[in-house]
Amino acid sequence: AGVGGGEEEARSFEDEGEDYENDLLEASEGDHADDAHDESMDFAGGDHAAEYADQHAPETAADATQPSTESAVGEESPAEGSGKPTVESALAMAAAAEKEAAAKKAAEQAASEAAEKTAKEKEELDRLRSGVSEYQCDVLAGGKDVDGAQQYVLDECLDRAKKARDQLDAGLKAEETTVTDLKTAVHAEYGPDLALRALRDECFKKSFAQFSFEHCFFDNIKQYEGTKFVATIGSFKESTVDHSGVTRLMYDNGDRCWGGPQRSLGVELQCGETNEIVTVDEPSKCVYAMVFRTPAACTQAMLDPLEQQLGATETQHDEL
Repeated sequence: AGVGGGEEEARSFEDEGEDYENDLLEASEGDHADDAHDESMDFAGGDHAAEYADQHAPETAADATQPSTESAVGEESPAEGSGKPTVESALAMAAAAEKEAAAKKAAEQAASEAAEKTAKEKEELDRLRSGVSEYQCDVLAGGKDVDGAQQYVLDECLDRAKKARDQLDAGLKAEETTVTDLKTAVHAEYGPDLALRALRDECFKKSFAQFSFEHCFFDNIKQYEGTKFVATIGSFKESTVDHSGVTRLMYDNGDRCWGGPQRSLGVELQCGETNEIVTVDEPSKCVYAMVFRTPAACTQAMLDPLEQQLGATETQHDEL
């Protein structure tokens, strides 16, 4: 058992090591990577390696430094350049993936718990605010116990006050709109100076030969034959003032004529000393026209010439 014999034993030991290494690589891809890794560690650091070192130590320094024939040809070890992952790298990647999954799961759990906590806090706050009494808000409105009041009480009372104010504002605007509409309607019906308002619900009747007509202001106009009711000529629709200042009242939707349209009538108001129906005409079938004279139709522009004439008459009378 010289040097040659030691080389044979070394080759045998190297073959045994390669078998272990191959087993280790195959086990890293299967279900027994841990067992193969433990076995490799036992071989590398156990009794085999120690026994080989004791028995086959080089006898001289020259033998220790002389390269073997197989290493001289540049043979690479199985762990270098093989292209296969080692057990250590496989375990490291598995550990990193497991750590990342655990971190993601922990973050999701934390987010879920935070959302659940926020929802519970909001629910509790809503419950507390719903229990705030009007008495508490009245106390706060009076300036008492403001510093000692809970924040949710202050917030709830403030919200209630804002809602009440908004309701009042909406109601006020609605009332203002109603008033404006009423003023517009009143002015439209009774004229700019509301002079015609005095005639509302007043009725005036006048006979013309066979028929008579009754005019109830801002209500309706009716036709009679003697004392017998004949028809409703129309119900009040609107009043208008033309460019010359003449006021007209329109009545429509009256009783339907025999073989004709529904009756209607337009009233022209003229300035006069008394309230009276002057004329009633029928320019077309069942369409009537009335002239009504009244002091309410007199405007200042109409009165100015009369006042001038009256003044002139009084002067002439004084001279006489």
